[in-house]
Amino acid sequence: MKNADEDGRRVAPFRMVISDLDGTLLGDEDSGCQISKGTKEVLNQVISDSCPLVLATARGLNELPCLDGLPGPLFLVIYGGAVCLKRCADGFQEVFAPQGLSKTQASAAVQAAEEEGTTVWLFQCGKIHVKVGRTGVKESDEWMRQHADPDSLFAHDSLQNIIEEDRTLEVCSVASADPEGMARNLAKRLQQACVELEVLPLPPSTTVSMKSLGINKGFTIQRLCDHLVRKMSWLSVMGSTTLICSKSRAAASPWPMQALH
Repeated sequence: MKNADEDGRRVAPFRMVISDLDGTLLGDEDSGCQISKGTKEVLNQVISDSCPLVLATARGLNELPCLDGLPGPLFLVIYGGAVCLKRCADGFQEVFAPQGLSKTQASAAVQAAEEEGTTVWLFQCGKIHVKVGRTGVKESDEWMRQHADPDSLFAHDSLQNIIEEDRTLEVCSVASADPEGMARNLAKRLQQACVELEVLPLPPSTTVSMKSLGINKGFTIQRLCDHLVRKMSWLSVMGSTTLICSKSRAAASPWPMQALH
């Protein structure tokens, strides 16, 4: 068989496969569910020691679908690029130090959300700290039920005392309506505090994200490529990650996503 290894598996003509989750490995209607058996079977034909798999997503560690049965080497670029992990025998370990907010930035983001009266989420790797506000309670509870591991949730009367330097990956403000207006208000409050963060509404939800400037999936994928000595032109990228990996061979991938669903 052409392009096959000793076990008869197809060998990819590229050196790394990168995929988004929602709308890609997970169909739009299955965004809270699992990666299908058929998708895993296709990936097992492609991924090998010379062609690792990278899942790049805005989801956090505790929001991922079951990864059992996925081939490796397997890397996770999660929290929108703030964290990069590698699967090991005893779990996952950090490839790079997390690209978190400073204590000053995290404190300002929490304070801005609290002043708006919204429910606040503070993300650390593997943990979601929650402070209930005047608004966004129903929306927060619904999202948590659908996406979060209950063991990773921690409720607080105050978030300020759990903020650690560079360990806060993202702060989210959850309102009941008008996330665009909320984003503008939060940006103004951060500006008044002389703190620069990326403030981004996350439609169709009523959530607004606040995280470090310049940290995204493309940035961390480039770091991972450098770490693994992979050229961007060697990659196959599937999903929205394509938009931030313009140097990759996304269009040349012989395994279109239709085959993975």
